[in-house]
Amino acid sequence: MQAQNAAPNSHPAAKAAVDGVAIDTVTHAPVARARVKLACTSADPLYTWTDAQGAFRFPHLAPVGCLLEVQKPGFLPSSYGVEFTAPRPTDPRDPNPGWGVWGNIRVPTRTRSVEPDGTVRLKIDVPLTPPVVITGKVTDARGVPMTEWLVGTAGRKHTGDADAPWQIGGAGGVGVDEKGEFRLGGLEPGKYFLAARRPWGQTGMGSYRNTFYPSATVEDSARALVLAAGQHVRADIRVVQQAGVRIAGKISAPVGGSAAPGAFRYSYVTLVPENGAPFMEKPPFALGQDQFALENIPPGKYTMYAETYEAPNILPDAVQSIVYGYARDMQVAAGNILDADITLMPLGGVAGVAAFREGCKPVPIRIVVSSPEPFNLGTRTLKGPGQFSSGLLYPGRYYVRVESENGPEVTAESIRLGDRDVLKNGFDAPYAGNAELTIRVGCAPGRVR
Repeated sequence: MQAQNAAPNSHPAAKAAVDGVAIDTVTHAPVARARVKLACTSADPLYTWTDAQGAFRFPHLAPVGCLLEVQKPGFLPSSYGVEFTAPRPTDPRDPNPGWGVWGNIRVPTRTRSVEPDGTVRLKIDVPLTPPVVITGKVTDARGVPMTEWLVGTAGRKHTGDADAPWQIGGAGGVGVDEKGEFRLGGLEPGKYFLAARRPWGQTGMGSYRNTFYPSATVEDSARALVLAAGQHVRADIRVVQQAGVRIAGKISAPVGGSAAPGAFRYSYVTLVPENGAPFMEKPPFALGQDQFALENIPPGKYTMYAETYEAPNILPDAVQSIVYGYARDMQVAAGNILDADITLMPLGGVAGVAAFREGCKPVPIRIVVSSPEPFNLGTRTLKGPGQFSSGLLYPGRYYVRVESENGPEVTAESIRLGDRDVLKNGFDAPYAGNAELTIRVGCAPGRVR
């Protein structure tokens, strides 16, 4: 079967071709009528469809690196790196010796052959995985539907990745309907923890708490859903009610931190639980920039964040910018806390330079500056190598890592801020020193000059 729109990637001295079969990972049956896309270098991509036996073919290709994407409704999309180069001697650092490394792009099972006319032909088995679907209902203890709530999948400590931020399925979670029902679809097989949370900005929720499945306010009591490909399960959530206390105080700007003439400032105060449901709480606080009150906060350990924004005027389309921040740990017991005063701090950042070790060929990279605090509030993604600046960072401890922008993986051999080993110990913001971050990046596999 000929690939559609093959002309843009045709080559007068074409010496490569790709043959493949799309296979259902559950039934092991071929998948017909799946759309296959092959993108090579900067040329227009090629498209074709799998036939009744799940087979597809792209003939008459130039032997360059390509990206293969396969999609069909009812399956998770699949993306794979394709290279036609011959195998090279095994490198213990390279999980796919001889076939190229594509960062997070998976490499399918394949065989390579060379035909008498010199054409390099790859035969590829492309697995397509049916998604996981979770449905359920959100109610209170009496069985009354909690309409307008949001439900999402959550993962952090239970996933084995302690630094991973909480993840909520969909765009901030999926909403429940008038009966409290929800549906989460298109999920990868694996371990999931569900959580239901109150809608943003909705007051009058009283003592109803963000709740893990099936009915827990702390992650250690949450029940895991371990789901195989194509599995559909029902998971009802009973929302917990728990009385809380009042936390109030004053907000003070730094010394000399007055607003520009005519400017408008407003602040947010946020409490993030150490071991609670994975959603930020922003209860309403008293009008004015100098005081706040958070209501119905249950006992526990929290991190309190505050941030102040400034706009040139009060108009809705005015450009806003953050000017001050604040963060500290707080222990909430059984009594009200009425003196939780906040003194804001100016926000700053760090600048630096990233360079590849001598003898390494530079490739595009990302420099990620992030905090292990809940939600990675200070994450900044920058591009390099070369000079960079993190921008404004909330107060707290930050760590730096280097990732590949595209293609081969890279690693940071050293990251320093003055005498501090940032790769090991991170750095603290706001940073008051004059030193710059210096990052030395090691060679990507196959990228030595």
